[in-house]
Amino acid sequence: MKIGKLKNTAFHIAVESRRGDTVEQLVEQITKSTTEKPEDVLSKKNERGNTPLHLAASLGNIEMCKCITGEYKQLLRKRNKESETPLFLAVRHGQKDAFLWLYKEFEDDTEAHECCGIETKGTVLHCAIEGGYMDLAFQIIQMDENPNLKGKHLMDYLGGKRIHLGLFKKIIYNCKTFPAKNYFQVHVTLKKSSGQQLCSYD
Repeated sequence: MKIGKLKNTAFHIAVESRRGDTVEQLVEQITKSTTEKPEDVLSKKNERGNTPLHLAASLGNIEMCKCITGEYKQLLRKRNKESETPLFLAVRHGQKDAFLWLYKEFEDDTEAHECCGIETKGTVLHCAIEGGYMDLAFQIIQMDENPNLKGKHLMDYLGGKRIHLGLFKKIIYNCKTFPAKNYFQVHVTLKKSSGQQLCSYD
C-alpha cells in the first residue's frame, strides 16, 4: 500500500523517519516472503521514482544502505524519475560518506562510473560543485581519472551556472585528454577571496 501524495510505502516512511530498527524488521520480513521476490519489494518506487535506498542515500544513513542492499546489489543501479541513482542522489545531498560507501559496493568499476553521470545533469563532480560540497568534489577528483566521474567539459558547465562558493573566490579547473592513451588529466585549484590558495589537486 502506498500513502500520501508521494505514494510512499511503509518502507519509504520508515527510512525517512530514520527508524533503523523498523527498516531491519521490514527487510527481514521481505527477504523471508514467499509471495513476492525480495528485490521487487525492495525496489518499489514512490511518486518521484525513489526507492528506499535512494532515500537512505540522500539521508547519508550508511547503516540503512547496508541493510537495504544486502545481497541485492542491483538496487544500486535503480534510477528515479530524474534519472538519479542512489549514488548520484547521495552527492546531490552532500552525503560524502554514503557516496563513498555506495561506490565501493559496486563489483565493477565500469558499472559504478555509469551510475555517476546523467546526460542532462552532468556528473557527480558537477553536482558536488554546484551544491557547494567542495570537500566531496575534491574527494571525487582524487578517486580516479574516469571522465564519467568528472566530465570533460566542466568549465563550460560552470560558465552557465551560478554557483555559491561562499569564502571561495574561484575554482581554477584545467583538464587535458589523451585519447590515444585513454588518459584523462585534471588539475583543480581553489582560492579564497583574499587570493590565498587553499589547495591544488592533479
